[in-house]
Amino acid sequence: MTGRGDEGGARERMMPESVAARPASDEVQRLLDEGYRHVNSEVERPALALFERALVLMQGAPDSAQKADALNAVGLALHRRGEHERALPYFERAVATARAVAYPFVEASC
Repeated sequence: MTGRGDEGGARERMMPESVAARPASDEVQRLLDEGYRHVNSEVERPALALFERALVLMQGAPDSAQKADALNAVGLALHRRGEHERALPYFERAVATARAVAYPFVEASC
């Protein structure tokens, strides 16, 4: 079992200082963190719902590293469920958002 903490640390090391300094929504981050705990455990079913809730909270918000993470997370959860065709648009939007805000971690992980 892979721990989410290791991936989060790698993301922080890869994140440009300007992106790391941007404010993040605490609730969105809480949902993403909880979702990743489920993805990396035996009980991953709740992950998709948590990631989707994070995206709903970001509806209408400007592009950000956090939004790219949320889009990527939904794609990951769908991919792990075998729903590859549904996952692809989320991965594509995650990459486009990451490029728009100069956040290389998401593009590297897709």
